[in-house]
Amino acid sequence: MILIIMMWLMITMSVMMMMMKMMLRRMKLMMMLKVKRKRKSKKTCHTQNMNCFTHDNDHWKTPPYWNYGPFCFCSNANNNTYWCLRTINQTHDFVYCEFITTFMSFYDLRTDPHQLRNAVTDLNYGVLQQLHEELELMKTCRGRQECALRSSATR
Repeated sequence: MILIIMMWLMITMSVMMMMMKMMLRRMKLMMMLKVKRKRKSKKTCHTQNMNCFTHDNDHWKTPPYWNYGPFCFCSNANNNTYWCLRTINQTHDFVYCEFITTFMSFYDLRTDPHQLRNAVTDLNYGVLQQLHEELELMKTCRGRQECALRSSATR
C-alpha cells in the first residue's frame, strides 16, 4: 500500500513539475512576444528626418483619455519638416508648400480661401520650378533685409 502511495505521489509530483515547466515556458514566450511587439512598434514609429514617438494609454493625463493602445505620432510644425511660401500682392494671393516627404501643395486663396483643393497639379512646370527656387532662397536667407531683397529679386 505504501508503495502505491509513493508511486502516486511521484507521478503527481512529476506531473506538477511538467505543468510548472510548461507554465514557465509559456510565460517566457509571452514575455518574448511582448518585447518583440514593443521593439516592432518602435521600429515602425520612425520616419526619416522626422521626430516620431509612440503614445500609449498611459500618455494622456486629462480627459479625453486614449484607450485604443499605442500609436505612432510624427509632428510637422515642431520639426521644420515643411516650408511654405505665402505670396500676397495686387494679382496673387496663394500659399505654396513643400514637405520633406516630397509632397507639395498650392492653394489659390482668392478662389479657395479655405484651402479645400490642392491645385499644385494645375501649375505648369515653369511656375512650379520658379516657386521651388524662390522657396529654396527663402529657406537660406537670414534677417529682414536679406529675405526681402531675395524675395523681390526673384520676381
